[in-house]
Amino acid sequence: MGDTVERSNGRTGRRRRYRLVFVVIGIFVFAGGAVVPVGGAHAANTAVDATDTANTTVDVDISTPGSIEAGTTANATVVASGAENGISTYEVTVAVTDASVATLDDAEVHSPSDGDGPIADIEPAADGSALTVTVALLDSTHDPADEIELFDVAVTGQAGGETALEVTEVRDLSDLDVDEYELGQRGETAVTVVDPEQTLAVSGPAQLDEGDSANATVSITGADDGISAYELTLAVNDSDRATLGNVSVHAEGEDGPMVTTDRSADGSSVTVTAALLDAVHEPSAETDLIDVTITGREAGAVELAVTDVSDVTSLDHRQYDVSTRTLVVDVTGRSGGGGFQLPEPADTSDSSDDEPAAFELGPVDSPDESTVGENVSVAVPIENVGGEDGTVNVSVSLDGTVYDVTGVAVASGTTETTVVDVTIPDLPGEYQLVVRAAADESTTVLTAVDDRTDRTDAKSTPETEPTDSTTDEDESTPAGDSLPGFGAIAALGAVLATVVLHRRRET
Repeated sequence: MGDTVERSNGRTGRRRRYRLVFVVIGIFVFAGGAVVPVGGAHAANTAVDATDTANTTVDVDISTPGSIEAGTTANATVVASGAENGISTYEVTVAVTDASVATLDDAEVHSPSDGDGPIADIEPAADGSALTVTVALLDSTHDPADEIELFDVAVTGQAGGETALEVTEVRDLSDLDVDEYELGQRGETAVTVVDPEQTLAVSGPAQLDEGDSANATVSITGADDGISAYELTLAVNDSDRATLGNVSVHAEGEDGPMVTTDRSADGSSVTVTAALLDAVHEPSAETDLIDVTITGREAGAVELAVTDVSDVTSLDHRQYDVSTRTLVVDVTGRSGGGGFQLPEPADTSDSSDDEPAAFELGPVDSPDESTVGENVSVAVPIENVGGEDGTVNVSVSLDGTVYDVTGVAVASGTTETTVVDVTIPDLPGEYQLVVRAAADESTTVLTAVDDRTDRTDAKSTPETEPTDSTTDEDESTPAGDSLPGFGAIAALGAVLATVVLHRRRET
């Protein structure tokens, strides 16, 4: 694009300056007896009759950029046809009839490669509805030609729809001798802007048994500029029939993505926010974003859908317009393939009167306090109070982030304890630890501290009572207490003395 200069205060002043420059040069040339036209070497061989020039008609047309997508930019070219005496200056305005569909953002001036280039002023309207280009080509003139390309206009699609792109005004269109052409027609063309077709799809199992778990995948199609960030919510319409659990994010890169997940308390929805950093998704026809665990609870059909899309951003930080689709999952009472399965009773005739497996969550054993970044163990006891053996899914989450989902087989009338390792977040504070098994749920608060010395349950060293080597004069100590064993010795002495006295009496 040529150099841009500031416009003068008013178009009339600018045109007068152009004419003044050429008049002064003309006076100098004719006064010196030189026979060098203003157009330089290109114009030396062109004989121009002022009368003929006045009758020369030039059409100014604009080409169509075709169909463009909202958020993208394409060029339309302004062309002068019939300028048989060349072009040295012009001032042309182009506009769109509906700036909500497309806007005009910039222009690039065409000029011959020889010469010092044009003096150009490009002035877009504040709302992007119009753009005016003023050019003085000086020694870089357009030679005579059937069709001369003047400049390209950058057209940016804003929203789906139709708009017209047209040349609305031509204030100056001069030949090599600075004589103005007569204007024939001003061109107009249609512009079609189409909305992007990025679509989020949810794929996964069409059928899921009670107690079984499987992954559902959220993918995007039409992300032709790649993906660097997104925030979306996946939900089921009936959490009694199925719930959502663990989330796995697809991304590659050394630094990995920055991800936060927020799972609802009843397991009906999970929101994933990801900034992929250098782990970006490159342009692809279809890109997998996340996997989410779905667990069947009760028989019946359930819908799994992307219910909210707050942000899906391309590699150049332009936000996509996204539509979504749903997945229907049929949760059945039959045992099927995949996931965690409920075993059938060995002998249905003997167990016909037995109640099915029923699970109760026992007291969860977990620390009340731990150091940030540490791994702690959470012991979860599960009792089967039903009449049949069965398998139950156990989930452990910390502040909505699910750390583990597993199946635990528990025989009828027994208790099994499963241990789950949980990583304490790096920030100190209080975190809600939630353990779920079947219909039971246990919620406790786990406090994360900066280091182990901050724990409130740390053992303190008992203070040592001062000792006194001497006995208080006001306190008396019994003799028996001060001389342990003295009573026994005294008794023995008394017995011996009695025996000796008795013998003497006999003698």
